Amino acid sequence: MKAFRHEAELIAIFGSGAGETFYCDQDLISIGRDSANDIQLKDSAISRYHCVIRRKADQYWVTDLDSKNGTLVNGEIITSPTLLTAGSWLEIGSHAFVLKLDETFDLISWTSSEERRLESRSLE
Repeated sequence: MKAFRHEAELIAIFGSGAGETFYCDQDLISIGRDSANDIQLKDSAISRYHCVIRRKADQYWVTDLDSKNGTLVNGEIITSPTLLTAGSWLEIGSHAFVLKLDETFDLISWTSSEERRLESRSLE
């Protein structure tokens, strides 16, 4: 019997759900504060309907839905649909996620280097 493998995963790194994994098995994943979202984040800095991730073929694109505080990918505020690649860092309010696209992604090494980047950014 063949084991089921998820195409992509969003792994919560910071925020109330740190350590939780969200499987990207749908063509559209909504993220926001409202309970109608696929991923609900309880954070006053997050809009009710904050952003969406769309799967197109084998690619994942995130679009900010004119949220009050914006959506960041790899530390940059996005203003148009933005491609997420393996290891992309998605920041929404006080929550942060990393996109895992395959089994070879080394989350522990990646997290250490990303934490150093975030620490250096906060010192600027």
